[in-house]
Amino acid sequence: MTLLLLPFHSQIHTAVVPLIYLVLVLFVASAWGMKPAIVASLAGAFAFDYFIIPPINAFSFNTSEDWSALLAFLITSVAAGKLSVRARVRAVEAEAVHRERLEKQAAELREQAQLLDLAHDAIMVRDLDGRILFWNQGAAERYGWSSQEAIGRITHQLLQTEFPQPLEEIMAELQRESFWEGELEHNRRDGKRIVVASRWVLKRSDNSESQAVMEINNDITERKRAEESLRKAHGELEQRVQERTRDLKTSNELLEMEIAERKRAESILAQQSTELARSNSELEQFAYIASHDLQEPLRMVGSYVQLLERNYKNLFDAKGEEYIAYAVDGAKRMQLLISDLLAYSRVGTQGNEFALSDCAGVVGLAIKNLQKAIQESGATITCEPLPTVRADRMQLLQLFQNLLANAIKFRAEQPPEIHITAKHTDGFWQFTVKDNGIGIEPRHFERIFLIFQRLHSRRHYPGTGMGLAICKKIVDRHGGTIWPVSESGMGTTFFFTLPDKPGDHHESQ
Repeated sequence: MTLLLLPFHSQIHTAVVPLIYLVLVLFVASAWGMKPAIVASLAGAFAFDYFIIPPINAFSFNTSEDWSALLAFLITSVAAGKLSVRARVRAVEAEAVHRERLEKQAAELREQAQLLDLAHDAIMVRDLDGRILFWNQGAAERYGWSSQEAIGRITHQLLQTEFPQPLEEIMAELQRESFWEGELEHNRRDGKRIVVASRWVLKRSDNSESQAVMEINNDITERKRAEESLRKAHGELEQRVQERTRDLKTSNELLEMEIAERKRAESILAQQSTELARSNSELEQFAYIASHDLQEPLRMVGSYVQLLERNYKNLFDAKGEEYIAYAVDGAKRMQLLISDLLAYSRVGTQGNEFALSDCAGVVGLAIKNLQKAIQESGATITCEPLPTVRADRMQLLQLFQNLLANAIKFRAEQPPEIHITAKHTDGFWQFTVKDNGIGIEPRHFERIFLIFQRLHSRRHYPGTGMGLAICKKIVDRHGGTIWPVSESGMGTTFFFTLPDKPGDHHESQ
């Protein structure tokens, strides 16, 4: 074999050849592994031996040193190959660990993003220039832009944000405190303006450099409207309260004036009542004195007129006898009027104290007193069970007797039929005296209780017109009321009430 002599072989130092050989083996070992490195060691050794080494006389493989050197290179190639394989395995393992870490972080980020998407609030992440990096589902639902449409756009340009203060001041506070919160106004995609409660959190790196801003927005538009409505309602209520206060003040002033006027009226009324009571007392005293004092001269006039009629009757002609008769009749009627007036005045001034009185016994005594009139008229009087009440027994007798006498006197063509009943109602005993007489027209109901009031002439129905007036005064003294129910020609029913427990103010009258 012809030796291949390189043109520069004479310039190569024999010590450089092993170094070149070692570099080639290490390169092959690091590039392709241990087996290629061994092959490269053997092939390189023979190549150097046949083509390069002999002229240089580096390896001749004739001595043990040459074989030792070759063995050393083989060991080196094996070691370098293993180290290369181990380095590659470690690189692959490191790359796998790094890939696994990245995948784990990506999964965590995806999970966090999913959790953020579940949030009802609008959550976004933007860089320090305001460009959107993350846009959750809540933000998409709140504002109307999807995540793909929003990411990469400037937040405050997209939402046309209206800040409560300059943005530079907000960012300065955010850099200083790493947190800011306040109320912002945003535009939705449909143009609707909303108010949000916004919270900003600054994200920093390990060396405290600002990286991004997370913004969380909660829609409070309805709450702000409710607050505004509440504020307006409160204002209206305040205004109404003020108006009502003014009205109440005016009402109170009017009420105070009315109270003062009422007190003045009550004072006048009390004074008038006192004067009226005094006047009534004087009037009753006068009526009693007048009627009592008139009795004696009237009896004297009557007596002398009767003596004149009896002793000198033959001296008068028919006209004189008629005059005498008129005088006698007038004196009798005058005496009867005075007697009734005296009885009327005595109801309030000379009444007895109230005591338990058996009404059935009182009615029986009244019927006995009217026995002559009952027999002459053929009257029938029936009576249901009657109660025992606290009353002035003599005035109660006069009350029943007057009502029965009226029923007998104002009878129709048929004989009188009179029925007396009583029932308890609302703390009162209500009595009825019903007859089948001529009746009373309703327009005369008030008039019949006035003194000396008559509905018929004395020729048809004699009397003074004091009977019902006395009845009313007796009932009034006992604290009750009296009224008729009647129609002309249909009979009359008189109702009157007496308290089952009359008060002391009635007894003291």
